[in-house]
Amino acid sequence: MSDQLALVGTPTPPDLRLTKRQRFALELIARLPLSSESLGAALHERRRAEGGKGHSATTTCQFCKSEGAHMGATLRKKGLVRFARNLAVWYAEENGRPRPDRGAQTDEIPF
Repeated sequence: MSDQLALVGTPTPPDLRLTKRQRFALELIARLPLSSESLGAALHERRRAEGGKGHSATTTCQFCKSEGAHMGATLRKKGLVRFARNLAVWYAEENGRPRPDRGAQTDEIPF
């Protein structure tokens, strides 16, 4: 089973009216900003682990992106996540907007 299924960290407040899948997606996004496709793949892996049809989170299918986008939109309506268009990832509202990875760039000019 994938490490994504064993979520660790602060649990979502119990007063939020979320399904198990929504709570799983929110906790996953709170750990790491995810693209719609990655979120959908993780949801498919969870479905497979529960005995349904699905696949590993490391592979994607033609439905991953749309399912991840739908779940992200549902959580966005509840005010829990947002979508960063420039990075194409869902992120938890409480964690703030993710910054792009600039790799080895620094503020210093090397010459």
